[in-house]
Amino acid sequence: MIVVKATIVVKEGARDEVIALSKNCITETRKESGCIAYESFVATENDNTIVIVEEWTDIEALNAHMKTAHFMAFGESAKGFMAKPLEAKIFDAKEFKK
Repeated sequence: MIVVKATIVVKEGARDEVIALSKNCITETRKESGCIAYESFVATENDNTIVIVEEWTDIEALNAHMKTAHFMAFGESAKGFMAKPLEAKIFDAKEFKK
């Protein structure tokens, strides 16, 4: 399983706009083949930080996602609201079972 933690730091006052812009991307991404989970959160320590946590079956599914129209449209539309470039960390993970 591939896990992605993407962090978006937005300009002061732009959080709600970016969240609104992300809704279509989130809805469409959840329909994609290979998408296990796709969630977004506002960081507790900074109201201007949005964290997206993604789970994918494999790297091919993630790579296909990054080429979709809805992903590219969100990235382009949110770019002007970002205080700094998006930071993404990608992990190859195994589920831990007790």
